[in-house]
Amino acid sequence: AFDVAACLSLKPIRSPGICPVPPEHSKPYRRVGISALYLGAGQYGGVLNRIILLVAAAFYLGPELYGMYQVGQAWYLAWLPVAGGGLQFLLAREIGYDPNAGGRIVFPTLLLRLGLVSLAVAGCLVTAPLFQEGQPWVLLAIFAMALGGRSIASWCTAVFNAHQYARYELS
Repeated sequence: AFDVAACLSLKPIRSPGICPVPPEHSKPYRRVGISALYLGAGQYGGVLNRIILLVAAAFYLGPELYGMYQVGQAWYLAWLPVAGGGLQFLLAREIGYDPNAGGRIVFPTLLLRLGLVSLAVAGCLVTAPLFQEGQPWVLLAIFAMALGGRSIASWCTAVFNAHQYARYELS
């Protein structure tokens, strides 16, 4: 029988057949198992937090305000690809091709991202008042401002991931 706990333990396994991995090689599997446990707990914890937040927001805001919040969020997400521009793929390709070229490619992509963010925020702000009376155009304007922060944070993540992939995956 396969015993997961025995495979992940630090103690040497004495009886054959309990774990298909020899005891001297069980440490890497332990690290992978613990990393997977942390990763899963973090992801499922984040999903659980979002569910709790949405249920609480729907309960306390009521149907009309919660509907306005959802319209604002959908409008914000509609402009997010404009602010992104697919630069994460360019960063990954260029830094993966030459990891030492990171300094030459990072600043120009930041300037391009800032230009795209400005375009997306302006587009979101210009089109937000076009909604009929009672629509959450003020909330849409607030979400437009949050669009800039999220886009820059996404760019930072893309730079980090491109360097990590170039260092660990491609070497």
